[in-house]
Amino acid sequence: MINFMKYKWLYFLISSAIIVPGLISLFVFGLKPSIDFTGGSRWELGFENDVKVEELGKILNEEKVEVSSIVTTGLKRYLIKMKFIEEKQRVTLKDKIEKNFGKVTEVRFETIGPILGRELLVKTVTALVLAALLILAYIAWQFKNWSFGISATLATLHDSLVILGSFSLLGHFFGFEID
Repeated sequence: MINFMKYKWLYFLISSAIIVPGLISLFVFGLKPSIDFTGGSRWELGFENDVKVEELGKILNEEKVEVSSIVTTGLKRYLIKMKFIEEKQRVTLKDKIEKNFGKVTEVRFETIGPILGRELLVKTVTALVLAALLILAYIAWQFKNWSFGISATLATLHDSLVILGSFSLLGHFFGFEID
């Protein structure tokens, strides 16, 4: 039998090396929320001709549209995430894009308000706390010992901190968004 506990100092060291920079990043940089939390518009366009992301971004910047990202969703299809735009501005943008790139097919256009984002965040935190308490209670009841339930809840908290810290670092250095 292998004595894994003999190396517990190594496991704590590895865990600390991951969690501490992540926590520092969370407090210093925070998380980079997507439009699901901040509000904005998503616009997916299909093109007949080849289009470069930089050229599409240039046109949107000329029209003073704050774009958070432009990603390819398929062959000659792009998803543009941006601050909220009105219908009139969308029609003007589409006309200008068609003038520069040829025929454009509008696959979808969605607008999300920031109130929905706050509501989603509150519901997420509520669900996380409720799930942790229910896991704690169930494991404590099943094993007839509260220390098992507390250990399971702490392990879940540990894993959550690893994920949140990682996304904070990835958001700051590579632009990853939380959605």
